[in-house]
Amino acid sequence: MSSFLNVLIFGSCVSRDFFEITAEKKIKLVDYYARSSFASISASPIKDDDLTERVESKWQRSMIERDLGKNIIKDLEVKDFDIILVDFIDERFNLAKVFSSVCTISTEYKKYQNKSKYKSIAFDSDEKFELWKAGIDKFLSTLIKINALDKLRVSKVYWATEIEGEGRFSDEYYDYIKRNNIMLDKMYLYLEEKVNINQFIFYPEKTLMAAQKHKWGVQPFHYVNDFYFYTKKSLEINVVTSREKENIKSNAGKVFPDLLSAYRSVKVGEFFINKDGVMYPFKWDMTKGKNSPIIFFTPGRTIRGKPMPVFQRSRYFEFLKEYNCISCFDPTLFKDSEMNLAWFQGEKKRFYALEIASLWKEFVKVMNFDPTKILYYGSSGGGILGFYLAKNTPNSTLYMSNVQTDVRHYDPKTLKKLIEVSFDNDSGYVEQAGDKQNRFTINGHSGPFHLIYSQNKVDNFHYEHHYKKWRLSTELTYFKSVCFIEYEDVETGHGPLNTESEIGIIRAIIEGVDYSAFFPAHSIENIYPEKKKQDEKIINLKHYAYPDFELSFPINWNQDPYLSKNWKHNLNSLRWLHVFDKELKEKVIQDFYSFNIEKKIKNPYFNTRRGDHTISLRIEALIGFMEDFKELPSVLDKIEKILKNDVASLLKGDVYQINNHGLMADVAIIKAINAGVNFFPGLNDIVHDRLINTLSSMYDEEGVCLEHSISYQEYNLLILSEVKKILPAKSIALSVINRVVEKSREVLGFHLLKNKQYIPIGDSFRVPNEKILKETYGDNDSLEELLPFSSKVGTFFSKSGYFIYKSSDGLTHLSLVSGWHSHVHKQNDELSIFLYHKDHIIFDDPGYTEFRPWGEILELKSETWHSNFIVENKEWSDMVEKPSGSKIELISDSPLSVVAEHSRNKKLISSRNLIIEDNIILIKDCISGEDVSGEVTKHKFMISEVVAYINHNSVSLHSKTNDLEIAKIEAIGSGTWNIKEGKRVCSDRKVVEVCNLLVFTSFSKSKDFKVTLY
Repeated sequence: MSSFLNVLIFGSCVSRDFFEITAEKKIKLVDYYARSSFASISASPIKDDDLTERVESKWQRSMIERDLGKNIIKDLEVKDFDIILVDFIDERFNLAKVFSSVCTISTEYKKYQNKSKYKSIAFDSDEKFELWKAGIDKFLSTLIKINALDKLRVSKVYWATEIEGEGRFSDEYYDYIKRNNIMLDKMYLYLEEKVNINQFIFYPEKTLMAAQKHKWGVQPFHYVNDFYFYTKKSLEINVVTSREKENIKSNAGKVFPDLLSAYRSVKVGEFFINKDGVMYPFKWDMTKGKNSPIIFFTPGRTIRGKPMPVFQRSRYFEFLKEYNCISCFDPTLFKDSEMNLAWFQGEKKRFYALEIASLWKEFVKVMNFDPTKILYYGSSGGGILGFYLAKNTPNSTLYMSNVQTDVRHYDPKTLKKLIEVSFDNDSGYVEQAGDKQNRFTINGHSGPFHLIYSQNKVDNFHYEHHYKKWRLSTELTYFKSVCFIEYEDVETGHGPLNTESEIGIIRAIIEGVDYSAFFPAHSIENIYPEKKKQDEKIINLKHYAYPDFELSFPINWNQDPYLSKNWKHNLNSLRWLHVFDKELKEKVIQDFYSFNIEKKIKNPYFNTRRGDHTISLRIEALIGFMEDFKELPSVLDKIEKILKNDVASLLKGDVYQINNHGLMADVAIIKAINAGVNFFPGLNDIVHDRLINTLSSMYDEEGVCLEHSISYQEYNLLILSEVKKILPAKSIALSVINRVVEKSREVLGFHLLKNKQYIPIGDSFRVPNEKILKETYGDNDSLEELLPFSSKVGTFFSKSGYFIYKSSDGLTHLSLVSGWHSHVHKQNDELSIFLYHKDHIIFDDPGYTEFRPWGEILELKSETWHSNFIVENKEWSDMVEKPSGSKIELISDSPLSVVAEHSRNKKLISSRNLIIEDNIILIKDCISGEDVSGEVTKHKFMISEVVAYINHNSVSLHSKTNDLEIAKIEAIGSGTWNIKEGKRVCSDRKVVEVCNLLVFTSFSKSKDFKVTLY
């Protein structure tokens, strides 16, 4: 069995150069066919000895001969390859009509051929494209014939528009680049209909940058080095060689966005989860049903020398056929061919162990698996991942044996390689982490699960440096149960017990029977912790979106174990502290004071704009604690000093924001004044005046929130009720508040669907906050609280960016948005349409969640998945820039017509006109500007509760529940429909699910669609 990945290339230097630039040794180049268009393949072979004899270079002569002879077709049948890698960069060449055939006018062909012998066909002409389609079809047919279609990989590249460090290519060259990219788009669209989308290599935008220094010179297709390393990585992780696939199901190597999608498609086999560009490999057998036990194997050190991924203990699946079994692989190892252990550390800003645990937690929740039937099983390097998995699924069981509990106390060479590859050689990043509660150790970690920890005492290194240290540093109170097994086995040492013993241990744990007989010379200690009401050294910090977390003293107020701004915000707000007794409150306040005021350790959630909301909540929490410590002047003094520091921060212009955070800040300050904290004279008047100014700036003259978010129109009602409580009886702000409260009833009522969910415009949640609505309007049901507007038909229009239509029969509910008055809580949703019909969401919006990593939140907020349209390769202006051009206008009532437009793309105006008449909705999209010729537009419609059936230019939309056709959308004119993957936040905003994105690609500046509702 070869340890190499054998790659055959039909393409250009784009595909070839990664071998040299990355110094790749594990991937072998079988052959390289260059300077040949797929259009040439479609024609008959050409023999031209006069031409080839004039070519001096053997390499150049071979290229021309192969193109003339169409050699690739017959060579595919005899070449031994694991991957056929293609790219379309050489489609930039024109074609030659010669000898009743065609060939590629490569640079070499043009140099040596007599021009009078041929006629040219332009590279981006319709004639060339038809020949190209015939050639690609012939190529694919050959792959199918030799059973190699699944070996195809397509580099989806585009010509770069910018040079690294120098800016854009010249205007003359830029037009040529655009012509080529338009042609490439047409080719990709055609090919996407023929092969699996997972066979494309999608490159991050930052890699498609022309290199300033490249061995072949500066060209739009000579990229920066990151491009070639990305190619290498993609080949490694997207393909298992054909030799290794003999015993693997046909779904091996497929890529999915989450585990639920994988489960729906692959019950047995290997696959990858692509999470924000990181490919997580899994192998499983999930055929035993959701009620059967699950064994999840976590890997230790991996022996290199064969293609990755390797799934440790996956051979145990055969011995455990009555159970569901899973094994995974650490994608950190893809970063370096010599790395063999990385503990799922990933990279500085991405802790892979935590990401896998989050993926798994979502899957367990959606599938409603019983955690008591889940066993995590790992040895050596598998302990850290096992811990995070178990913490994310309370009541599960973790068995770990001879594990590393702190990666820093292990083999120096392995640690050095990890620091070099994952942390950019920043040893300080690793060394300066604390001894507990950081990504490098599970010392001090505990959780609400059952732990079985076995350790071979013969493995003295792990016994002394890991097992004993973990026991000394870890509070067992929060475990469900703990079992320590110390055994002595000279034969296995650090290694696992034999297969028979491990299988026996697994079965015994699952079946709840004694497993002690499988351990030689052993002693067992079972501990069933008595839960302490409060612990002197550890606080069990709860957060409804994350696993419980143990805070140990001294507390690191900057820690971020779940890579979540929301979690850090909660920690520093101190709002969680009220449930603990007086003694523990005092200890936390002293610790907070020491960290932030005495030691002045930098903490963005203490005195910066990022923590403005945190500061406001902390002020209110501390005011509540003042009563507890009125008899303890030393503690009360520290509380007042923190309060004064917090108030001083909120008075700073670089911290205070003119939005709802500003209102909350002013309310908190006034409450602190009223609580008797001694501030400077006149502060109350200053804050009162600022509050009135902020309040006036947050809403338009009608009372519509300018933050472009339905949820914040609602959420602000809670703040306004607090404002009313602290305002003087004759304050002019009261009339503003009353107007906003009444307008909010109308705004929220018109945006409330019959299913009692909001249309999630901007940073909005789908589910109404019944508590806020009840306190404001006084009822028990959102539909009733927002009457009469929740049941009113007709239209709602606000020049601040909203349009709502509700049909007279109550079946149809539609929204169109385009507004930009504040970047706060805004998304790139200009021109986005939301359509609800017959109790189904037809066209959806992504929504918003605060419980995801910031990168994923930004993706949800971007223009990527909204039901609007974009101009390809045109960036949207940043939301924090000065607003311009986002507006909406009601044109007529009969027929009902509304137009929205924006100028978020430089030198372009995009508009969408909706015309509604009976059961027909016309959508007229248009771009205008200085030069819109040749622009490619993508018109997107997110669909979540319907299934799309494409039939040429029309798409039938059917209910997911009964398959009845509910609506149809037809594109008028040329273009292509495709279905992509999108993401939407569910009604439970901790859950982000994959949905479909219906995309129509057009090459014209205007495009009309007709929606028929049934």
